[in-house]
Amino acid sequence: MNNPQDFRPKSGYFFAGITFLICGVIVIEIIRTPNFQSFQSNAATILWSATACALVYLVFLRTKITFFDEGVRIINPFDEFNLSWDQVVEVDTKWSLTFKTTSREISVWAAPIPGRHHARTIHETELRGIDAGSTGYLHPGESPKTHSGSALHMAKRRIKNFNKLASQQNSVMSHTWNWRAIVITSTLAILAMCFTIIHL
Repeated sequence: MNNPQDFRPKSGYFFAGITFLICGVIVIEIIRTPNFQSFQSNAATILWSATACALVYLVFLRTKITFFDEGVRIINPFDEFNLSWDQVVEVDTKWSLTFKTTSREISVWAAPIPGRHHARTIHETELRGIDAGSTGYLHPGESPKTHSGSALHMAKRRIKNFNKLASQQNSVMSHTWNWRAIVITSTLAILAMCFTIIHL
């Protein structure tokens, strides 16, 4: 894979940092002032905090898209896809940034679409140099000032360049599950639920 380019919203670092800070303060307070009579309650709080941190990490820090000359790697919280550009039939932002192949549709967590009111804030200067297709209309999720729109236009440029070089077509596709994340988050959530039920 040549010329990798990562895409991940910087706002994810802010949300993750806030969550880690809040959960860290809660856990520190529990450790500083232990109450052995409510051990189950303290354990449940710590486990729920750990579960929240794990989920926030997976959603905001793990997720990303990596564009290559030959294809794209999509890393979602619990799985990962590798696609070559000749397998991508369409890329759209109707509900989320989505790569469509002949066999499935892959939603991208790292490039969420904006709220429905974003269309009111789109200015004509945002559309300069942007291909709006045959309709001449851009959906709010296609605005280059949004996460989904930025990633969409990066993908379109790569696909356009790829199609100029037919010899690059290699039809590689893979899908792997992030079993470690699934096991860890499931275990933390189950333990937290158990301690919460015991405390009640």
